[in-house]
Amino acid sequence: MASTALRRIPRPVHRLLSTLTNTRAHAKAKIAQIDAISPFSPSLVDSYGRKHDYLRISLTERCNLRCFYCMPSEGVELSPDGNILTNDEVIRLATLFVRSGVTKIRLTGGEPTVRKGIEELIGRLNELRSLGLKSIAMTSNGLVLRRRLPKLIENGLTHLNLRSLHFPSIITRAKHLYSLDTLDPFKFELMTRRPGHDAVLKALDVALTSSLQSVKLNVVVIKGLNDSELVDFVEMTKDKALSVRFIEFMPFTGNKWDAKKMVPSADLLEQLTGRYPNLYRASDELNDTARSWKIPGYAGSFGFISSIRWTDQGYNDSLAME
Repeated sequence: MASTALRRIPRPVHRLLSTLTNTRAHAKAKIAQIDAISPFSPSLVDSYGRKHDYLRISLTERCNLRCFYCMPSEGVELSPDGNILTNDEVIRLATLFVRSGVTKIRLTGGEPTVRKGIEELIGRLNELRSLGLKSIAMTSNGLVLRRRLPKLIENGLTHLNLRSLHFPSIITRAKHLYSLDTLDPFKFELMTRRPGHDAVLKALDVALTSSLQSVKLNVVVIKGLNDSELVDFVEMTKDKALSVRFIEFMPFTGNKWDAKKMVPSADLLEQLTGRYPNLYRASDELNDTARSWKIPGYAGSFGFISSIRWTDQGYNDSLAME
């Protein structure tokens, strides 16, 4: 009976079913091939022979701050929930990238801590260490991080960046990156349109006393607002293994950028050289975005991230997944 029923199916339908079956089989074979690849996959090597082993994953567009240089006070239009990667999709894609040679994953947003299940997700990413993953980093504004950080570290988090700058994509999308831009609570609320300065400082203290391999603090420098705090931030590196990175106020559509508000990195370095004449150029992390400097006897370091990178900053080895 079954064979008779099959014979009655029109030939075009048979051809369609056959095509679908072959397509699925081809897709499964391709996935199996990718899964079997030993690092480093040629697909992650560009035309200049550079290996891209660093993957940034945007977990959400939502943010619990409204920094004036970042977005309007009412926020921005969000994508439908169906357009956001699920945890299973994040893990599946991360697995493919790690099998292909990615060794570092950074979780960004929006603000990644507002995503439900962030602790579980980091725990699942941590299971990829057996495939070659070496570090799991996160970029956060630190607002709700203090109580959650120990569990995140327990589940596998190794690196933390505290920052709140919103960088535009070269095309249309935008990314949120995060900073503590002032040590003054009043200025903090003025810049972020939200309270929470003390919460961020407490999160930083927890991070610095934890087992994290790296803690970085980014500062967006704006003339007439927080450029007088340079030395205060540098002094935070005296007794703490902290990397403070000063970021030029960057122009992009919608943030009302004004050249008069920007302080070039060269000017910042000149000011700090006058205060610390013995400072010296430190070795940067491979393909880091900042140029780093150290002061003799200081535990940490500081650096600069320019709107237009200096030629000695190498190349960007990161891949982005949104």
